[in-house]
Amino acid sequence: MAALVSCSREEWPGMTAAQTGNTLSVHISAGGFEGEAQTKARDTGYDHVDIAVADGEGRIDRNIKSLYDRETSTIRLEGLVPGSYELLVLAVDGDMAADRASINEISEVSDTWLAFPEKISGPLAAEYFYSRTPFSVTASPDIQGNGISSDLDGSITQKRIVGKTVFRCSYSSPYISTAVTSATVSVDSPAFLRELSAAGDFGGRAEGDGIVLDIKEDSSFIFPPTAGGSRFGGTLEMKTRDYLGHSIGRSYGFSLEEVGQNRIGHIGISVIHPDDQSGTMFITREAYAQ
Repeated sequence: MAALVSCSREEWPGMTAAQTGNTLSVHISAGGFEGEAQTKARDTGYDHVDIAVADGEGRIDRNIKSLYDRETSTIRLEGLVPGSYELLVLAVDGDMAADRASINEISEVSDTWLAFPEKISGPLAAEYFYSRTPFSVTASPDIQGNGISSDLDGSITQKRIVGKTVFRCSYSSPYISTAVTSATVSVDSPAFLRELSAAGDFGGRAEGDGIVLDIKEDSSFIFPPTAGGSRFGGTLEMKTRDYLGHSIGRSYGFSLEEVGQNRIGHIGISVIHPDDQSGTMFITREAYAQ
């Protein structure tokens, strides 16, 4: 049940309490990826939160006001009357402007709420979270104020609507990994899902356009989910040096079945180096530094 507005943050989980007047509050947080433990509680909340409350017919109720407190990651709803509702929350952690993503005003749950650009030329700078939580409000004459109570949980854990792609290169020797001078991934042209409705349904298509990733600097990247049947594949161009200082370039193909919502896709690449079969132990300055 949702917590009393006057309750402290520590009291929220598992609370079963009536509301004060026609106002209730609920705490929102980000869960982990599928198969991953839930992320630790945030010291502060999301960078951007959009809130809507839909009635039993799927229409957005403009009479209900909402406020998000970033410091406590709390949503406060005001103006509730007895009835059936859905609390819709779209949250962003990171720089949404860098992604050229847009959040639209909605009137019904079928409306497009979030849209990515038609062409995506790199990984996302932000992570995007969504939740859709049904709840009801009933009259409680004994409650102070307008007298309502609600079955809305006091804490909501959201899921990501984006996926993470992680590259893992394996080497015959840990010393060989320090001989890598560059590792650049060129992604083929996958199709991504582009639009999210307020009901949580994805649609539309965005084309991947010239996506290049430097996996020597970073190995994990956030992308929208790929459209049905579109694989996430491409080529890794890696340059290494041998113990004589010569530069060697090799290409490796890869293919990931999909980028899934709230899932981590792992891409493993076995790196071949000219010194793999050599009896000479090649130790770089980088290896000494480690």
